[in-house]
Amino acid sequence: MSSTLIVGSKEMENNMKKNQDRMYIVVREKALNEHFELAILSIAHASAAACLDWKNDFEFDAWAYDSFRKCLCLANEKEWAKLKGLEIEKRVMTESALDDKEMSIVFKPRAEWPKMMKFLRLFSMKNLNLEW
Repeated sequence: MSSTLIVGSKEMENNMKKNQDRMYIVVREKALNEHFELAILSIAHASAAACLDWKNDFEFDAWAYDSFRKCLCLANEKEWAKLKGLEIEKRVMTESALDDKEMSIVFKPRAEWPKMMKFLRLFSMKNLNLEW
């Protein structure tokens, strides 16, 4: 039997149902308020960095093929400090134009997450307190 799954096949659908892994990208709310355009760019950089940093990693490749689920969330300063301290694989994205100010964090995809992740606010233009 071939190991290749055909897009749209029943076998592929079953595999996707099995893989509940999800990647979190969290953007610092303060960065959005102070440097909106650079914060949005940081989110794109976080996604690209994840693909570059974790390519050829079995779990990451399985997630990319089977799930590709992502959550984009906001964090206030208190949440930000806790997120940085989590002992799970992540990458903190900084902005060189702002003296390496921390803008976002991308977490390697996984199925089980610390409880605090469930309480982060999802990114939505409605959830932003932009001071424009």
